[in-house]
Amino acid sequence: MAHFGYEKVDLWLSPVHYLLDPYHHDDTNNLSQKLRDLNLSVSCLTPSQSAPQAYNLATGDDYSEYVKNYFRQAVYVAHELDVTKLLITPGWYLLEANQHSAWTRSVIMCRWLCNFAASYGVTITFEPLLQKPGRLVSSLADVVRYLSDVNANNLAVTVDTGTIVRNGEMLQDYLMTLKNSIDYCHFTNYAKSRSGHVAWQDGELSLKETLAMFEKYGYCGDFCLEYTDSCYDETPAPAFQETMSLIRELEG
Repeated sequence: MAHFGYEKVDLWLSPVHYLLDPYHHDDTNNLSQKLRDLNLSVSCLTPSQSAPQAYNLATGDDYSEYVKNYFRQAVYVAHELDVTKLLITPGWYLLEANQHSAWTRSVIMCRWLCNFAASYGVTITFEPLLQKPGRLVSSLADVVRYLSDVNANNLAVTVDTGTIVRNGEMLQDYLMTLKNSIDYCHFTNYAKSRSGHVAWQDGELSLKETLAMFEKYGYCGDFCLEYTDSCYDETPAPAFQETMSLIRELEG
């Protein structure tokens, strides 16, 4: 990434990139040195928490300490790497289970996590996901309610430009409604024919118009290029290189 001109990375906390579990985490000194060697910094830590992972904020009491230990380790890593942002998803519920109870468990766990993270100077930012059965937060209305229910000063919102469109919503509505609560962006494009997030040169949204929308509403956070479509699995580098070229063209 560095040789394409990128200055920051989002660190996904999984064995593929960096080992973290409820009991320990990899040494951060080696990682810090590698980042310094590449002149890179970490904008956000993203723990592995998608279904069917066990690290679910809405989990039942039998696993709550397990989940707390996992996120404690994530906060420790953030503190050791001087990263001030930790991304979460509010979780999900089994289709035969009670959605209200799962929501309550998620709110309580998120409030605990915010309190714990605050003592280390870390902000918790949560992302509404693609609308699918069992997911607790996947709309603007859900986001507003979750922010209100958790009611923590260090809780913020991550928006995903591609997911918003795929969910049939509008980025402008998020920016108008949430204002300063948005502190991070998964900056992805959308293509109706593809199931995953695509690069800006491969989708239907306008890079220029989308950036102008963020500027209009005073967004000052980082943008993370999250390209998840399978077409990038074998050779991801060209997509990131081309996106950087498009951004530089817009900068003039």
